[in-house]
Amino acid sequence: MAGRNKSNNVNQKGRSNNTSNKASSGSRRVRSVDLPISTRSHSIYQSAIWIVVGAVVLVVIALVVFKVSNSSSSSTSPANSGETTPPPGVVHEATHVPTSVLTQVGLGTSSDPITPPMRIRKKAPILMKDGKPRIVYLGAEYCPFCATERWAMVVALSHFGQFSNLGATHSSSTDVYPNTKSFDFYRSSYKSPYITFTPVELQTTDYKPLQSPTALENKLISTYDVPPYVSNSSQDGSIPFIDFANQYLVIGASYSPKVLAGLTMSEIAAALSLPNTQVAQGADATANYITAAICLLTHNRPASACSIKPVRQAESKIAK
Repeated sequence: MAGRNKSNNVNQKGRSNNTSNKASSGSRRVRSVDLPISTRSHSIYQSAIWIVVGAVVLVVIALVVFKVSNSSSSSTSPANSGETTPPPGVVHEATHVPTSVLTQVGLGTSSDPITPPMRIRKKAPILMKDGKPRIVYLGAEYCPFCATERWAMVVALSHFGQFSNLGATHSSSTDVYPNTKSFDFYRSSYKSPYITFTPVELQTTDYKPLQSPTALENKLISTYDVPPYVSNSSQDGSIPFIDFANQYLVIGASYSPKVLAGLTMSEIAAALSLPNTQVAQGADATANYITAAICLLTHNRPASACSIKPVRQAESKIAK
């Protein structure tokens, strides 16, 4: 895996070796091919304290404002997100990577291997919503490993449905792989006849609370974002965390964030359709694995996504 962060909103214990105090409270779990598993994701537990403090401060401010205005309260927006609008053409390029490119990229290279989704060993009912398999993503804007994985997720999910209002963001400037450019799922929506997709961006680029997980999402973290699906208890609560209907898991980045280092969103999006680039070898190969995990849930529908050779090969690897 390429890396993990631990997010503050759920339960964050981190794997990154960032020396920044903010980073230690936020993106902590890192899974990168060039790093030990313990450095490919961030944990969400260690920043929980900051969220509680922030919540108390917000409550105090809200009470003061209410007293001063003496008017009925209204819902307040969360902490300022790092979300902006993607550059022109970026969303189209990422959601229309040619099948011929995905086929040529395959499942990555032996010199820079992809970490495939894990099969959940303990049999569990398929997680459903609206009569369709449900995919749950938990990440954070500050997290470079989440930034890395989002590119592959957008490529893969575009084969099953359509995104609206995808934003743009970058990882924290004080974390490992600083300012990694990516999409932002905050305020986005997704429609598909095959699956439902529930994204949660837990914190902003500066580690402030953004979206809160539901009771169900917290239960998924406490059930599956722990050993044996992570290497030890210090990795509990790693992000990115992706649950494919309680059948398969991705915890941490599947490929190394280093391939995105220093690139703009426009450069990354363009490279997705160039099969010999490191970006395509990482993001597109990961997308093939993610597509395979979803195809296993949808009984290989649609055929346009599930019938290409690398997806079939990935299915056999994941389902073992």
